[in-house]
Amino acid sequence: MLALLETHAERVIRSPDAKLIAPGKISLMPLVRGKMRHRAEVEELLPTLKEESAALE
Repeated sequence: MLALLETHAERVIRSPDAKLIAPGKISLMPLVRGKMRHRAEVEELLPTLKEESAALE
């Protein structure tokens, strides 16, 4: 989870249009979705959700 938050923070720093997660509205799903999309684009996505969640963890 900390690695996903770190990825989000890095994206916010790199992009002037990105916004920090609003207080009280914390959801990791957009971060997970973005990471999975990236993994799919570089053909690293694993065949099952169980395997993919272990890789993302």
